[in-house]
Amino acid sequence: MSFKANIANSKDYNYNKSPHIYSYKYSFINNFIHFILNAFIRKSIFPFISIGLFILVIILNSIQYNNSTYLQDKIENSISKDEDSTSPQNALLYIYQIIGINAFANNGLAYIIFFLLTYICLGLVEMNIGHTKTFFFLVIILMFRYFIGGFYLAVCKNELDGGDNAGNNTYCCGSFILWASIGFTLFIIQTHISNLYKKLCVWFVIACVWGGTILFENYVAFDDEKSSNQKNCKLFFWHAANYVFGIFCALVLSN
Repeated sequence: MSFKANIANSKDYNYNKSPHIYSYKYSFINNFIHFILNAFIRKSIFPFISIGLFILVIILNSIQYNNSTYLQDKIENSISKDEDSTSPQNALLYIYQIIGINAFANNGLAYIIFFLLTYICLGLVEMNIGHTKTFFFLVIILMFRYFIGGFYLAVCKNELDGGDNAGNNTYCCGSFILWASIGFTLFIIQTHISNLYKKLCVWFVIACVWGGTILFENYVAFDDEKSSNQKNCKLFFWHAANYVFGIFCALVLSN
């Protein structure tokens, strides 16, 4: 049976019951390939997110390796000195850090072996869980990377200062759980509605809740910052973003 025929006979590309596809002289190689197919190729046969990200990382590392001014330096030098300014481009600094754009510059081209192993493993993950869940997996890694930094300082070095770490918080309302849960719940509701018009009505409610969150924080929660550009930026990157994250979690995890 051909490889394509096996795929056609399985909606989820599940090879657990398929015969061995390849025939080799050495049964160990045959068994190993069969195991890889059974274990990993479940949702996709083409991990385009992993491949695309690998190509992007190699390009960015090559730029860093061949230039005296690093990409992150350009962003940091472009930050406005105005106290009432925002810097959306700073989000790139977090992405640059998590994907590692200075490996060639700091460790040499031999570091490409590290990237090969990284994206081979990520590719296997993507073929197993699919593209959407892989993107979610990457988002969670990004968030965890910056959560664990503050957590490590608090536990290992007894440092609770700076930013929005636990030592400087009001321990108020559990609002991040609230808004993420609301988004998650509304998404589940719309997935179980088959009527198109009713589904669109729920999506309208989802959009209204997102907009209402922004309006509430603009006129109530952050009212004392009316003239602040930073407040306007925070409207989209605080509970509204948390609400959208809950929707995205439901897209990935709900049944």
